[in-house]
Amino acid sequence: MLNANRLLVMALLLSMTGFLLSCKSSTEADQSPEVFYFTGRDAAHGIELWKSDGSSAGTVLVKDILSNGDAAPAQLTRMNDMLYFQAQDERGAELWKSDGTAAGTVLVKDINPPGVTPSSPSNFTPFCEALYFTANDGEHGVELWRTDGTDAGTVLVQDINPGAGNSAPNSLVAAGNTLYFSADDGTTGYELWKTDCASSGTIRVKDINPGAAGSFPFSLAAAGNTVFFKADDGTYGFEFWKSDGTPAGTIMVKDVYAGAGSSTPSNLTVMGNMLYFTADDGVNGTELWKSDGTIAGTGLITDITASGSSMPHWLTAINGTLYFTIHPVGSSFSLWKTDGSAGGTVLIADLYPSSYSVDSLMAVNGTLYFSARAATSDTGHLWKTDGTSSGTVVVSDFSQPKYGVLTGGLIKLAVIQDTLYFSFGPGVPEKLWRTSGTEESTVQVKDLMTP
Repeated sequence: MLNANRLLVMALLLSMTGFLLSCKSSTEADQSPEVFYFTGRDAAHGIELWKSDGSSAGTVLVKDILSNGDAAPAQLTRMNDMLYFQAQDERGAELWKSDGTAAGTVLVKDINPPGVTPSSPSNFTPFCEALYFTANDGEHGVELWRTDGTDAGTVLVQDINPGAGNSAPNSLVAAGNTLYFSADDGTTGYELWKTDCASSGTIRVKDINPGAAGSFPFSLAAAGNTVFFKADDGTYGFEFWKSDGTPAGTIMVKDVYAGAGSSTPSNLTVMGNMLYFTADDGVNGTELWKSDGTIAGTGLITDITASGSSMPHWLTAINGTLYFTIHPVGSSFSLWKTDGSAGGTVLIADLYPSSYSVDSLMAVNGTLYFSARAATSDTGHLWKTDGTSSGTVVVSDFSQPKYGVLTGGLIKLAVIQDTLYFSFGPGVPEKLWRTSGTEESTVQVKDLMTP
């Protein structure tokens, strides 16, 4: 019998899959130095796979996968000079690949035949010369799969939750020669699992919360051969853990919120030989922390907001500097940076007297780009910074006539050398823009809706 907590988490994971995939399909896609792929919409074909070399003539529809409908490509992931993605045709959402040509854009395998029942492949992660992902073949539930790009080479790795039940693997991350993930075998609840290059090497690492409840290890992040994550062992709440792939080496790093309370570590980000994250110790609120993987080396960097939580978000590492936003309750958003020390954690800029949002932090060839939106604006303005107050400037507020009417925030599509390609959201990109960091260089590449 599944307990209420496990049912709730499984429902959330499965129901959120479509949303997460649609977000990924309309954000950054893998790219080569010559071309990048993205999901776009035009008037004639709907939502399909596009590619661009940065020019108007070179921004083209790759293939109309679903005639008279939306293929809605998602999970765009490059591996071995091939693009893999989820797309819908008459068979539902299945695994596809593309070499950038219409003829070379094909279904890899109809994992859940027959008819239009979809396998909904998700969580694409290259590992061990193969692409690992989750899918439902209609017989084994949502389980871990892998593919080499061929029909015969697209196989179930292991039926972790035997039968039709869903183990629903998630948070896939490669650390060294091991792929880690969270999964529910139907007996011990959601726990930490791992696999090597063979299905025989797919095992539960440790039953962190003994029994059927599960520890729900999420937010996995790799640093070398170690994976860090948050988990609940049933005694200390959701805390900061690490694993080397062995039961003995899977341990709580620190009980940040002492006792049964949860510090809920989030936004795990590696910079150098340190891991940065946000957590609530029950005293200072949700603030920025760092760890070298030891209890002594895990600590609060500084209490940015003396009363309440600063709520750091969008942690982005560039050349030894960690950039992030804060948004204390009742205050506006602002942009900060840290070198990992209390004295080196400083405000870069308060962008507007009442910022509605500061988000979409993007590293572009050593420069940080981001979107900031004033409370009085319907459009996010594009900014960049070199980490100094004087070097934090507006690239464009998109008020010139050349931009037309724009709404929503920026969606990063690709970075090629020192050029950022982007669109506006929410929704699927209908116009492609680019910038090299100046108002003059911020131009529309192509309006997909205009033939």
